[in-house]
Amino acid sequence: MRAALRVLAAAMVAMAFASPAAAAEVDESLTLASSKACLADCAKEAAKCVLRCKLTGQQLRLGMSCTQQCAVNSATCSATCAFKEENPFADEAEGEDQLNLEVNPLGLEEVLYQTEFTSFIKKHAKRYPHDEFSLRYDIFKANLNMIREHNAAGHSTVLAVNEFADMTFEEFHSKMTGLQARESEYLRSLNSEGPHTKVTKMAASLDWRQKGAVNPVKNQQSCGSCWAFSALGALEGADAIANGKLQSLSEQQLVDCSTRYGNHGCNGGLMTQAFEYIIDNKGVTTGAAYPYTARDGQCKTGQTSAATVRKYVDITANSESELMAAVNLGPVSVAIQASSQVFQFYKSGILDDSRCGQRLDHGVTLVGYGTEDGKDYYIVRNSWGAGWGEGGYIRMVRGSNQCGIAKMATYPVV
Repeated sequence: MRAALRVLAAAMVAMAFASPAAAAEVDESLTLASSKACLADCAKEAAKCVLRCKLTGQQLRLGMSCTQQCAVNSATCSATCAFKEENPFADEAEGEDQLNLEVNPLGLEEVLYQTEFTSFIKKHAKRYPHDEFSLRYDIFKANLNMIREHNAAGHSTVLAVNEFADMTFEEFHSKMTGLQARESEYLRSLNSEGPHTKVTKMAASLDWRQKGAVNPVKNQQSCGSCWAFSALGALEGADAIANGKLQSLSEQQLVDCSTRYGNHGCNGGLMTQAFEYIIDNKGVTTGAAYPYTARDGQCKTGQTSAATVRKYVDITANSESELMAAVNLGPVSVAIQASSQVFQFYKSGILDDSRCGQRLDHGVTLVGYGTEDGKDYYIVRNSWGAGWGEGGYIRMVRGSNQCGIAKMATYPVV
């Protein structure tokens, strides 16, 4: 019913501008929902407005006819009813500037924001304390404006509203990344000899998802455990390639149990430190045996090992040729700089942005590469759920060390 009301309101706005005759039907349309007190009031006001128009033949500003103005008022009123019904705290914030629901011809944009925000709340099952509602609404509007401006500028990536649209970038970044990139390039260079150095022939394109070596995209939620998802994305792939069985391993075990190796659970960590723990622990269990909770917990010892690591190899810093060789062997754990709103709202396309630096702050998994319209790209698996990006993945331009993707890459040997 609520969705139908929003559709009805939007339709009436379009009708008003497309056909003056259609506006005369506004009061009849609104009476379909007259059982709702708010909508009944809208219908009464619309009827009075149309009657005044018939009696006076009034012409309003902005070139609208009187009946068109009635249709706009009615649509705004109906959208406001749906907005209030969907959002129980809207009434308390109504008097504030951020939620000005006053009906006027210039208020159409606000109605569209309200309709978008209502749909967002419903789709993502958002719930806010009453004193937070207006803040989240304002943040949503600012993010929506940024998304529209970005898409209108013709960038190589398309952005879209997703579950993070009510978060500032600072809030999003603090909750959804978590890499602590403090390793020495010198120490990594001492561990750079591995099977990838013997790869002499590389595929023109490669996608380990199509070879049964990549699990469905997971979601770290509001926990800075990207490092655990990155490490296990690579290990799950290596184990599947070696043993012919794709398993889903336990990120939570790494979050809870690898702290003495330098990791800090939901407050960040490193993929190499996760591999160190797995080697010493002689394995890691499955996600089913040790489920993910998205919060720090006490380590549950005595878990049955489902997969283990003999050693791990650090790819020479910033060498994309070595990175390409390594991913030909299996998925690779990589670090990137994800500190821009393009990452927060990425929907599709190939990220090719020279402004993306190399201050690594997020762990992800490289699962392949390809070419589209002459542009080479990497296929990167994220851990923000399948609703983000291209089904949970992002494509990043290949050949320019985009966002530092080749700066701190590691893969396990099983």
